[in-house]
Amino acid sequence: FLVTEHRLAEFHSELELLSKDDLECAEVQFSAQLERALVVGTYERVLAARNSTPNNEAYGPFMELLVDTVRQTIADCASAAYESLDVGSFRQMLMLSSDAELQQFAQTSHPEWVLSEGRVVFAAPVTAKSERVPATRLIKENLAYATELERIV
Repeated sequence: FLVTEHRLAEFHSELELLSKDDLECAEVQFSAQLERALVVGTYERVLAARNSTPNNEAYGPFMELLVDTVRQTIADCASAAYESLDVGSFRQMLMLSSDAELQQFAQTSHPEWVLSEGRVVFAAPVTAKSERVPATRLIKENLAYATELERIV
């Protein structure tokens, strides 16, 4: 579950608590491989892994959550990096089987996107998080803290 929520640090911490025998279990190894793929950013491995789960009955719901998480991550990165993409290329990136699935994904997850003339046009870029951070104020506060700490010591 931690992997599907993209809480990878917590998942890794839990892995460290397992015994050597537990770590050799096929289900644990499969989950660890998914976590590694997410950390490295090989999302196609994660999306392809839904067809090779050790226990499809138990993993099915979690894999669907994970696939949604990965698709959202890919979509967010693509919309930040490009103004628009070819529908076929973007559908392939998201590992969707049809343009209708892409249309459904866009409508439910990103209604601000426009699909026209064979392209997915992403919404106007929002200001980067770094532009919203009051850098000057933070620098002044940190300098004041450092000065005050120096006086104490």
